[in-house]
Amino acid sequence: MRTAHELCAAAGISRKALRVYREKGLLVPSSRTASGYWLYEDSAGEMLRKIQMLKMLGFTLSEIRGLQGASPDQLSGALRAKADEIRQRRIQLDQQICLIQSAQDSLNKGVGLAGLCMEQQAVESQQISRQKKPAGGSHESR
Repeated sequence: MRTAHELCAAAGISRKALRVYREKGLLVPSSRTASGYWLYEDSAGEMLRKIQMLKMLGFTLSEIRGLQGASPDQLSGALRAKADEIRQRRIQLDQQICLIQSAQDSLNKGVGLAGLCMEQQAVESQQISRQKKPAGGSHESR
C-alpha cells in the first residue's frame, strides 16, 4: 500500500492531479489511514502510467474513464479513432494556417480582412457547386 504522497512522488504527478483522478473515478483509493490519508494499492502506479499515456495521446479524462477495463481490441479501436480525430483536426489546422497566410497577404496588399472574407466566400461557393455536380455527367438513374 502507498500513501497519496508516495504515489505522486513515484509517478511524478501533483497531488491535485491525483485528487482529480480520484474525483473522476479513474483511480480509486483502497482505504484510509487512521489519520485520514488515502491509501492506494501498489497497482495504482501502473494505472497512473496508463492514464498519463492516454492523456499524452490526446484522450480526455472522460474518454479515459470509458476505457477502463477495455480489452486490447477495444483499446486498439479507440486508438485508431483518436488517430482519425487528430488527422481531421490537423486538416482543419492546415486550413486555418492557409487562411492566416491569406489574411497576411491581403493586409500586405492593403485589401484588408473584409476583402479576404469575400474572397474566401467565393472560393467556398465554388467548392460547394463542384460537390453538387453529379459525377460522370448529368445522366439520371431510373
